[in-house]
This record gives sequence, structure tokens and C-alpha cells, in this order.
Amino acid sequence: MIDFDAEVLSACDEEFGIVALYLAGSEQAYDAAGIFTKGYKSPVLGGDGLPAWTTSAPTFVVRAINLRAPPARNDRIAIDGAEYMVMDVRADGVGSIVLPLKVTG
Repeated sequence: MIDFDAEVLSACDEEFGIVALYLAGSEQAYDAAGIFTKGYKSPVLGGDGLPAWTTSAPTFVVRAINLRAPPARNDRIAIDGAEYMVMDVRADGVGSIVLPLKVTG
């Protein structure tokens, strides 16, 4: 059986990952590698032909093994001088956790 974390997720981290500063509750901040995707807002046409908007929140996808403790809502992540708050925790069942973020600073 394939070790999905070791064979696939680690390769994704190496190719696409960045190092972010993870701040969980009252614990000391630490570096955690993951894949960051900036949020976006783009125009689309609604069903009535009028402009509408579609948006996507920024996300940080992190291997569970890269965190010292399970992530929680309201944890904070600093990336490239910006700070984000974890809005939700979505484990994918194979070792990755998707963290939708909200810009806080």
C-alpha cells in the first residue's frame, strides 16, 4: 500500500510549498510548510446577464505532520508580511488539512 503522505504530499510540499509562521492559541509561533493560495475576486455574468462576482478565500493546505497540534479556528498564519486567521479546518482524510483563511493584517 502506498504511503500517500510520504510519496505524494511531501513531493507537493517540496514543489509548491512555502514556509509560513503558524501561531496557535497561546503556543509559541513556529514555521510550518504548506501550499498557499491567495484569494481572488473575479467578475462573471449572472443568470440575468448582469455582472456578478465570484470569490475565493485564501487557503493554506498543510500536511498534518507539519503541525505541532491539530489546527483550530482562529489560529493565525503569517505569510509574506500578511497575517491571516484560520476560518475553518477541513481534513481531507489522506494527511492534508485545508485551512480557509481570512486576511487580518
